[in-house]
Amino acid sequence: MIDLNRYEPRPTKAGRLFATTDLNRDWQFASADALIEWVKGGAATCPDAGHPLPHDPELPLLYRGQADVNYGFTSSLYRLVRQQRPGPRRVVELADDMRRAEAAILMAVKSEGLGRGLRDIELLALLQHHGVPTRMVDVSYGALEALFFAVNESDARPGRFFAIALNNPYPDSGITNWHNPNVPWGPVDADPNAQHRWNNSVICFPVPPRDEFSPPWAFDARMRAQKGTFLFGGLNDEPPARSIPRQVGQADFADVRSQSITFIGSSHEPASRPATAWSIAVPAAWKEHIRRVLRDKHDLSMDSVYPAVDGMRRLALHVARLSLQRGLPDQ
Repeated sequence: MIDLNRYEPRPTKAGRLFATTDLNRDWQFASADALIEWVKGGAATCPDAGHPLPHDPELPLLYRGQADVNYGFTSSLYRLVRQQRPGPRRVVELADDMRRAEAAILMAVKSEGLGRGLRDIELLALLQHHGVPTRMVDVSYGALEALFFAVNESDARPGRFFAIALNNPYPDSGITNWHNPNVPWGPVDADPNAQHRWNNSVICFPVPPRDEFSPPWAFDARMRAQKGTFLFGGLNDEPPARSIPRQVGQADFADVRSQSITFIGSSHEPASRPATAWSIAVPAAWKEHIRRVLRDKHDLSMDSVYPAVDGMRRLALHVARLSLQRGLPDQ
């Protein structure tokens, strides 16, 4: 079992909590290859006994990889707010700060001509995938793609791989209106019941089709390459796990995860609404080997998950000119 106290910096509150729910607390993978095979199989069972982890098999699992075992399951916008507001703050204050920052970002990018013809939620998804802080959290429909992000950097520290089961991926129409050109969760302030539902919702966007599941990777080449989608929802201060380390208090719960997700540590724990997740720590010593296997056997590398779209025009012009100079026949 990985001892988090052996790594610098010292464990964060999130790192301490995830260590208590780690699926590899009581057993270990025999090798990095065994871990890869488990992830390749969908990471939906406890490897020691093969018992299924609690989720609806009719709904797709989502996955996330983080390169440092101490990182919280939080959005970039939440982290930005906490950098600016580092002291103790109530969840309702942090939520207000996030709305204020989000509105400022949308206004600024629109003033630069971005987002014409896009709804706010579509614009936020596009911005998120290009490094702009938003309340959205990147996840993937591909387990191996998520594993790549758990091992692609920070080789001195363990990474973390998450599997997330949404118990209802179809959002409550009372708190989301996908046809609204503005952010669909804006009106919840005026309705206390809607606010409660929003705070206890984990929503996937784009929304998976109800009939036949086909990942909606429609925004850009990066999303397609990473099989990416997004999770978002309101902040709440409910416990993120059954067992909470004594060093983690209620004021820290949003720092552990900025959405209403419950983390479980075994197949014996029931699924929790609105979302259940489990995770494993990926040993630092395995990262290089896993990267090599993902690259050589599964075509997963920095080049393939971050396609150089910006350079395609130059490449296309270059090869077109070469073909014309050489008088090549049409293919």
